[in-house]
Amino acid sequence: MPLAAVQNSLRIKRNAELRAGLVQNDLSRQTKNAAITGCLTFASFFAMFGPSVAAMLIVLILIHEIGHVIAMRWAGIPVKGIYFVPFFGGVAIGADRYRSEMERGIVAFMGPGFSIGTTAVLAGLAAQSNDPSIRELTILSALLNGFNLLPIRPLDGGQIMQSLLSRVRPEIARVFHTIALILGGAIALYLGSPVMLMVLLLAAPS
Repeated sequence: MPLAAVQNSLRIKRNAELRAGLVQNDLSRQTKNAAITGCLTFASFFAMFGPSVAAMLIVLILIHEIGHVIAMRWAGIPVKGIYFVPFFGGVAIGADRYRSEMERGIVAFMGPGFSIGTTAVLAGLAAQSNDPSIRELTILSALLNGFNLLPIRPLDGGQIMQSLLSRVRPEIARVFHTIALILGGAIALYLGSPVMLMVLLLAAPS
């Protein structure tokens, strides 16, 4: 109850700031944080893949996170901002917790779900053009969002699966998450992806 009271007061404060026209400062801070973390993440991708792939990944990650932001706004959750994570990707952070597991699942799904439209548009452009960069961007978009839908936390697929399993017995959910974690580790080893393996190791305790 005290936690709920604090969260309700923060939501009232947020609404008051919106009505008072103080959102601009918040937006400028969010933009600054996204720009700083974006530059660091671009540098990490630049070191790993080169300039062209790094630029493509930053754009695709931004589109992906905008999908989460749209879902948060729809659910009435204040958005703290979009933060890029070097060597990994990005995350959209809300200023409030989810009111239900369904809300969590919808917000998690909207990242890759919103990017499906982008991937489809890019695939159409690639089919009509001989430009290899568009084809490469299409493949990157499909791989990025397909990887994100793996049912492993903290990926979006893991959040979605957690929402779907929220009404079953905890023992069953733990068994499923353990199996998903083992399969994800096998895929990471097969692909030779140390970044994916690191993410799985970090997610294993949860």
